[in-house]
Amino acid sequence: NRFTGTIPSIYGELTKLRILDLHGNELQQTMPGTIGALTLLETLTVKQNQLTGELPDSFWKMTHLHELELSSNGFHGPIVADLGDLA
Repeated sequence: NRFTGTIPSIYGELTKLRILDLHGNELQQTMPGTIGALTLLETLTVKQNQLTGELPDSFWKMTHLHELELSSNGFHGPIVADLGDLA
């Protein structure tokens, strides 16, 4: 794919979603705060985009997450201590 722009905040309404794979696109800006509403998400892959900024605090509410790929982006900031609470 070659999706461009931002990750739509409406994705936060897909609360039964278990896998979200958006790698290898041209997505930009920050991860939307609504991403934390995906509490059943098990796999999140956003590697190889142009995402920047810090991960939103709500990100750590995805406690079923056991595969996370964030590489090849411009994220910065701390990885919170709550990371150990993820699956």
